[in-house]
Amino acid sequence: AAGDRVVLQAPGGMEHLIVLKVCYERISVKPFREPPGAEASAKELPADDDRPDEGERWHLKIPGGAKDSL
Repeated sequence: AAGDRVVLQAPGGMEHLIVLKVCYERISVKPFREPPGAEASAKELPADDDRPDEGERWHLKIPGGAKDSL
């Protein structure tokens, strides 16, 4: 809403902003079409022994002996 304060974080830095005006309007966008010569591939990624199975959790070891699971 107008008057709200927000923080813009971008690769170039961070800036504090105040919202001056809010308006909602439709933005027309052309439908996506694959460029000529583009190919879609349904190749499977190779198996990765280091990757956890579905539902399995990795454990993050933090220096100092603390342990946390992701």
